[in-house]
Amino acid sequence: NADEIEPMARDFFTAVVVASPVVAQEGSIDYAKGALIAERACSLCHDVTVDESDPPENKVPSFVTIANEPNQSAERLAETILFPHRDMPQFSFETPTGLRDIIGYIMSMRGQK
Repeated sequence: NADEIEPMARDFFTAVVVASPVVAQEGSIDYAKGALIAERACSLCHDVTVDESDPPENKVPSFVTIANEPNQSAERLAETILFPHRDMPQFSFETPTGLRDIIGYIMSMRGQK
């Protein structure tokens, strides 16, 4: 059934991307590049710094809120970025490390409110 294959293929692709050496090398995350990518690609809809909070009129969660969701992980973020919901644009990254850097940047906000 095609409805069953698509989620399995998406899960497999996400696992392969997250496990790839470029994304998996946590020690080489460039948080400044992640912040720059977030500012350029995400700030029209999301609050992308720890200094910002979710204004009541904004129904899109801040990066701090996203980072602090229960069971949040690099894998979940990768899946959301690679396979966005219908109101979120599709992204491409200028470098192979862009995905790792933005995921690292978002995850660095865990524990902050």
